[in-house]
Amino acid sequence: IKVSVNFLTFFLFILLNDPLIGVIGLGIRTFFGGYGIFNTPLMYLSIDEDELKNGSRREGMFLGVNALIHKPAQSIGPIIATLILNTFGFIQGSDTQPLSAIPGILILMFLIPAIVSLIGLVFMYFYTFSQLR
Repeated sequence: IKVSVNFLTFFLFILLNDPLIGVIGLGIRTFFGGYGIFNTPLMYLSIDEDELKNGSRREGMFLGVNALIHKPAQSIGPIIATLILNTFGFIQGSDTQPLSAIPGILILMFLIPAIVSLIGLVFMYFYTFSQLR
């Protein structure tokens, strides 16, 4: 639902240019964005499953690989956001922005989160636990 709402809000805002659409879209996206709280429990379920399969607890390895993936990703996100805003003419510190900056802001608010959530859904679809079958 979150992915659909993000795409729909982005395209409706571009077509109709009504700020109320953006506010409603953000509200719905925030409501359905709560699934992010399950990231840590899923990781610990994976650790438990690994212990059942291999007979030893290796959470240090899992947490290390998690940090190895997340730390660079946390650095890449702001770089991508800055590049998008600069491409669309965003003026830092300005009280008003040119009209060319609006699509860049919308891309960062709706399109990028929709794409990232969609990629996450693909991985979640193929992720199974043998103990839950």
